[in-house]
Amino acid sequence: MVMTPPFHSFCRALLGLAALAMQPAPDALAECRLCSDSEKAKHNKENKPNKALHINITTALDFDRLALTGQNGGEVELDPYNGQRNFRGEVEGLGGMWLSGEAVITGEPGRGIRITLPAQVTLRAPGGGKAELMSMETTLPAAPQLDATGRLTFAFGGKLRVDGSASGHYRGRIRITANYE
Repeated sequence: MVMTPPFHSFCRALLGLAALAMQPAPDALAECRLCSDSEKAKHNKENKPNKALHINITTALDFDRLALTGQNGGEVELDPYNGQRNFRGEVEGLGGMWLSGEAVITGEPGRGIRITLPAQVTLRAPGGGKAELMSMETTLPAAPQLDATGRLTFAFGGKLRVDGSASGHYRGRIRITANYE
């Protein structure tokens, strides 16, 4: 079959229109693995939030007073959902007031965010003792998002592991980071 020049031009025009129709919509550029880096950068710049994220710790994580009943140490788990403490090993609570932590993230309303907490935090006492905070848990949903006012509040807890030689007033910093999705 021999193509005449007008038919060939028509096919090229159709291919051009098909290519335009197959261009991803602006929201789909984030998902496009074949798009150039400049297209992705342009899309990310257009969707850049107008408001920075801020993290405010409204309640510090506090396991309160504990006592070791033996030389093997133990673990105390503080549940962020119900605030209860669970003990394992040779450690007991001495009463008082323990608290799961609480944080408030503020930023651009309706935006999805990613929040990360460390896998482990070393707590230190003035006398040189150490304890490990691990297995951090939060009350965050699977896909955290700021509400219509630009806020998200969540609780956090974890597991405190103390050894048999631990004594003192332990302190440490939990590095919480938040980024827009």
